[in-house]
Amino acid sequence: MRVLFLDIDGVLNNSSTEERFEGYIGIDPALVAIFNKLIQETNARVVLSSTWRFDKNWRETMARHKIKCVFLGATPHLYVPGENRVERGEEIKKWLEDNSQYQITNYAILDDDSDMLEGQPLFKTSWKEGLTPEIAEKVKQHLC
Repeated sequence: MRVLFLDIDGVLNNSSTEERFEGYIGIDPALVAIFNKLIQETNARVVLSSTWRFDKNWRETMARHKIKCVFLGATPHLYVPGENRVERGEEIKKWLEDNSQYQITNYAILDDDSDMLEGQPLFKTSWKEGLTPEIAEKVKQHLC
């Protein structure tokens, strides 16, 4: 099974996104179209690694924005107040360790941040552009 860890801000929205969701920057339909095509071409399952996962209704939110994928869940929140910041890569590592039943053959990370662990396959987007067809193609080549 192929798995894609998905951040939202800076991936499915960007600095020019006009859509709004609950008073914040929403999800950009043009970027969702690129993402949906990537999922269709790779048949990857998705794990939400974005802070959007803290919304108890995140699955409904993703469906409402027409994100067409199978979500396996979300990464755990490992930060403990008063302690050092936890890198997103640590949360991804923990999710992979806790979900070995999925027999993952390959995975990729789509994120506009760089707080991953060494060796993790990060495909970095930018807040200015979000997910581009070029980055999606690189993810596809990596996963397939």
